[in-house]
Amino acid sequence: MANIAVFHMSPIIHNQEWQSLCYYDSFISSLIEQGNNVVQFITNDFLRKAWSGMNEPRHKDYSDQVVEELRNFKPDLVITFNHSFLKGLEKILTCPIAIWEADSISYFCDTDTIRANPERYHFIAFSDFGLRDFNMKLNAPSHQTHRIRNATAVKSKATEKKYNISFIGTHFQIPRNVMMILRKHPTEMLDIIRIIEDTSEEHAITVMKEHGISPKDLPTADVLFCKTGQIRNQILDLVSPLGLTIFGDPAWKNCYPFSLNLALAYHDDLVFSLEHNQTVYNQSKIAINISHGQAVTAYPWRVLDILASDAVLVSDSKKDLVADFGNKVPLQLYQSPVESYEICQKLLKDQPMRDDIVAQANAAIEENYRWHHRFPELENIFSIQLFHPGKTGTYKIFQVKERKLDMLMQTMVNKGANGLATLKSKKQTISFKKKGLAKLLDILPNALYFAIYKIYSTKKSANRKPYQG
Repeated sequence: MANIAVFHMSPIIHNQEWQSLCYYDSFISSLIEQGNNVVQFITNDFLRKAWSGMNEPRHKDYSDQVVEELRNFKPDLVITFNHSFLKGLEKILTCPIAIWEADSISYFCDTDTIRANPERYHFIAFSDFGLRDFNMKLNAPSHQTHRIRNATAVKSKATEKKYNISFIGTHFQIPRNVMMILRKHPTEMLDIIRIIEDTSEEHAITVMKEHGISPKDLPTADVLFCKTGQIRNQILDLVSPLGLTIFGDPAWKNCYPFSLNLALAYHDDLVFSLEHNQTVYNQSKIAINISHGQAVTAYPWRVLDILASDAVLVSDSKKDLVADFGNKVPLQLYQSPVESYEICQKLLKDQPMRDDIVAQANAAIEENYRWHHRFPELENIFSIQLFHPGKTGTYKIFQVKERKLDMLMQTMVNKGANGLATLKSKKQTISFKKKGLAKLLDILPNALYFAIYKIYSTKKSANRKPYQG
């Protein structure tokens, strides 16, 4: 039985704990089903910034706990998605480390560490474009880069349809830094967006510098977020009259100034796990996909989940999607927002057509898009055994045992309250013109505590923006 450690970030916190996403649920559950032992590390639990960060721990004690967990577990393989990882582990571990592409390299953590010693890692991409990026941007050795197509654990189940069209995903808003630069350099921003889309990130950075815009203030990832958000809004707004239900982060409710349709289509059920996604897709007649702006040739995780379900996939056209399924499934692909509407309208009127498409899509998934189809590739790369007939592996999710951040917050609150209490005790020697101020000092310590606690706990609550990709 192989021991596999899996590191990834998550933007979803629920019941005061960071939650795994559908994609990682699928991958990990499939490893366990084949008899492997898995420890899952959701890196938000111990990193200062788990997405596009520097892999620095929030406290040394957290770092020590991660190291201790790994030493006790003795992994045969460590997989880190987007290199969301703990700085220095590459020097402590002796087993292979696989950096697996979940997003484009623009969103990876601590790429300087990778470039400093690329021979230490294996690099796994789900698209040819990702392989190219590994070689060009991270100096990854060609013999240690591998394309492994994605897979899914979603299962189709014919059930009563609650939704004509469903979409599970994030409402990408314009980041504040982009808004500020857009106001100062509107013409230049349009040029930069076109360059990122048509040529390369490197060319865009050169143009930014020519216009006096710091690339640190305007990461290309943020620009692509804006583009993705615009496209999503256009398509979803157009198909909404056909019966659209949106699941994802609550920011969709804020769309009412420019699209009342999107705000009304939003359903506030929390949807993030394998079970959640599977239920929504199986209860949908159509599930729509709108790819990220940074996805040049690849298609996102949700495409395979939809193809494996009882819903019909309607998607933008991607080169890899056509290559993988074009001769197996009558794909419903749109080239424009108007065409997305026309395709959905046609499908909603024709149940036999939907049933036929679903049957062919499900067959294609069962033929070659389950995770056990990918495990032989991993076995060949890392010289480990991942199939253990008759055995079921073990699972553990790592969590820090002592939240020093909570203790620090409590200490800060107590000090603030004590300081105000001291000031209050001296109020007898101060001549107040208004008695109300003296009364205010009586309640300020508690008010301060609850205000700070409320802000802090809200950040940890289930109201945190869920990300679905």
